[in-house]
Amino acid sequence: MDYFADDASVADHSVGSLAAIETNAGGAPRRKEEEKVEDEQSPDRLVEKKSRSVACTKWLLLFLLVVSGIFLTVSTFVTTKETRVEDSGRSDATTYASVVAGIFSVLIMVFLRYDYLVARRQSLVIDMAKRSKTIVDSLFPSMVRERLLQDNSGQFSIISAEEPVSFSELTKINTLANKNISESDPIRMPQLQSKATLKSVRESEGAALDHRSSQPIADLYKNATVLFADIAGFTAWSAERDPPQVFKLLETVYAEFDSIAEKLKVFKVETIGDSYMAVTGVPEPDPDHAVTMAKFAYQCLVKMDGVTSDLETLLGSGTKNLHVRVGLHSGPVTAGVLRGQKSRFQLFGDTVNTASRMESTGEKRRIQVSLETAELLIAAGKMHWVKERQDQIVAKGKGQMRTFWLDPHKKSKPSGEDNCRIAAKNGSVAQAFKHTLVRQTLLTDATYVSPWDRRLSEDKYGRLIDWNTDIFLEHLSRVMAYHHSGRGETRSVKTVNHRDEDAEMPPPYNSVADVIFLPAFDPNARHQPPMDTELAKVRILLREFIADIAALYNDVPFHNFAHASHVTLAVSKILSRIAKLKDCDEMERHEISYGISSDPLTQFSVVFSALVHDVGHSGVPNSQLVVEEAEVALQFRNRSVAEQNSVVLAWKLLMQPKYQRLRMCIYKTNVERKRFRQVMINCVMATDISDREINQFRVRKWDKAFKNTDKNTDRRGLGGKMTRDEINRKATVVLECIIQAADIAHTMQHWHVYRKWNDKLFEERYKAYLSGRASFDPADNWFAGELGFFDHYVIPLSKRISESGIFGLGAGSVYETMARENRQEWERDGQASLRAMIKSAHQISLFSVEETDENSLLGDNDSVEAVR
Repeated sequence: MDYFADDASVADHSVGSLAAIETNAGGAPRRKEEEKVEDEQSPDRLVEKKSRSVACTKWLLLFLLVVSGIFLTVSTFVTTKETRVEDSGRSDATTYASVVAGIFSVLIMVFLRYDYLVARRQSLVIDMAKRSKTIVDSLFPSMVRERLLQDNSGQFSIISAEEPVSFSELTKINTLANKNISESDPIRMPQLQSKATLKSVRESEGAALDHRSSQPIADLYKNATVLFADIAGFTAWSAERDPPQVFKLLETVYAEFDSIAEKLKVFKVETIGDSYMAVTGVPEPDPDHAVTMAKFAYQCLVKMDGVTSDLETLLGSGTKNLHVRVGLHSGPVTAGVLRGQKSRFQLFGDTVNTASRMESTGEKRRIQVSLETAELLIAAGKMHWVKERQDQIVAKGKGQMRTFWLDPHKKSKPSGEDNCRIAAKNGSVAQAFKHTLVRQTLLTDATYVSPWDRRLSEDKYGRLIDWNTDIFLEHLSRVMAYHHSGRGETRSVKTVNHRDEDAEMPPPYNSVADVIFLPAFDPNARHQPPMDTELAKVRILLREFIADIAALYNDVPFHNFAHASHVTLAVSKILSRIAKLKDCDEMERHEISYGISSDPLTQFSVVFSALVHDVGHSGVPNSQLVVEEAEVALQFRNRSVAEQNSVVLAWKLLMQPKYQRLRMCIYKTNVERKRFRQVMINCVMATDISDREINQFRVRKWDKAFKNTDKNTDRRGLGGKMTRDEINRKATVVLECIIQAADIAHTMQHWHVYRKWNDKLFEERYKAYLSGRASFDPADNWFAGELGFFDHYVIPLSKRISESGIFGLGAGSVYETMARENRQEWERDGQASLRAMIKSAHQISLFSVEETDENSLLGDNDSVEAVR
């Protein structure tokens, strides 16, 4: 037992030594004699000496045990040498000596085995101590860790209990060690280690953070610079993304910021959502804290642009438009640990509040600093980094404040720099700043353009094309896997002759089907994913096709390729809800979704429809095309003009010979070709919400599919009460609801997303009015029209989504809630928003008139004079 206790104490000392902080908080130089004494008495040296002592004792005991065994064996043999055993012919000495030798051999084996188990336990305890130390190191700065881990007796310990692992847990660990679990089952061993580690950390919180028996851990730092950085537009962006995508962005951005902070010795305080907080001058003093933080802020600003550009393809359109907004302020702060549950290192004081105001009143892709920080930078010879903001900000709790823009990338000019250095050297910071302002006034114009504003951005449509290609490839790969299975419709002998396909299409308006027939569920289907080389070739074709689709879109404010990409994203998210239905197998998912979830071709068709639904849109409504007697209106007999035109253009493009292999990947049989085209026609035509007749037709379809169905019927096909025709009717209506909801997804998303697309739609209608292609000013009825649009279309559509029940529990209610919130926001602030929209649209339109040939834009000189 003494040996075991010594080993346990060694383990405890090892834990303490790992948690000990070796930095000198006082910072005063020590004498060599004191350093030598302290080095000899350090926890690591004590542990080393203790380990050597225990090892010597262990091997001495083993040596004595072996010598004793040999001595007793020889003694037994000598004393009984003359005794004979008549029946065996052997001496009793040999027998007794063998027995004694065997007993001592067993004792030696037991001793060695016990020593192995104790060493194993010690190794696990030390490993757990390392894990605990890593956790503590990540939460607190070094000097704070030292004060947290120092107990009343002056010894360092991260755990309060004598036994960091319970006896039952130790037994499990020893058993696993005996069976070499770490090699045969590498999963269970880390689980036990993690369990023990968490217990140690939990116990350490109770001991190290016991604030009732020690002084508070807090200090005043008179010279510090605090940074707040916030991602502008993050709330609206995250409303359109799934949680994994949101966390992917934050983890990537914060990892880059942390790397910069580690390089520049900046202390990261915390992150709250999309807000990043850091400080310099705390906890280690830094005479150049303002300069260091300025460099850190600028590098984070530049790195943010690179990260969002790299993630654009992965996280979707609009990611590249996310930028960081930064604020800095310098002054005294109180820093320490507010002990209790979930303790952490925190900053307090007016400096923190002011830094937060600098960020919140700033602008994206810019760094706003206070007067105090600007003066410190000027005193450090960095006067060329700052430029005073023209307008004073009004900060909450502060009133009007004089602030400055920071650009550490800006190089100094020798002439102005000399004057500033002389003034700063003489102690006149105000005079130095005056020289700076005079020099900047001579060198720059009134509009500030930072270096990152001057960087050339990549082609926006190029990134949208890549992003849409990835979405299309994801869905098309499932279609190809279904084809490779050789089951279901793929066994049909009526295959399509892709070489001689007819590109002509009858008028889509007359081809809208009441029911689209989806394939029955095949429980024996085993989808075989296509090879990577095959997917690589398909991706090239897909990208070329999507690039051609993008070229067919006109450069109008709303009905453009960006809007089509937004609708495609919304469709993909809605379909993913079907695929992620929990607590059900493939058969149940097939029944709940009316067959949509088990047919990859139907899903691909809806995504395809989303991308092409506004191809060729001219930026004016169908009613205006009819009034103008446009050629396209006459071609489609004045019914759903833009929608029919989009279907025909997209179909003709797909039928081109260069996309023959792409068509072979989409459909192989005549049945599949017919379903693909029918889904596209129904979905694109469903986006026409202005045709009263077709809207009434949709209402009748919905009532027939859902409201007139017996509530006692289930969703199963031949084995249930619903017929295949009833199931397919419901599926057809649901597919149309999906594309309709995606087309107006901005009305059921965050307010900023709604405002963004609503502004673009108004701009498009207003430009048409100014150019003489509208019979009335859209501003006259825009406010009331939006309220009516919410009441009579958006909210009823969200209710139908909920009633269909295929998107998961509560999905429809979420859409309805967001729609109602946006309606309330528009009812409250819509008038002010409308005035801003009118002003913005009018300025953009006049600018377009100045930059474009007037006759080609407006048609005649009279219209030009009217606009002027």
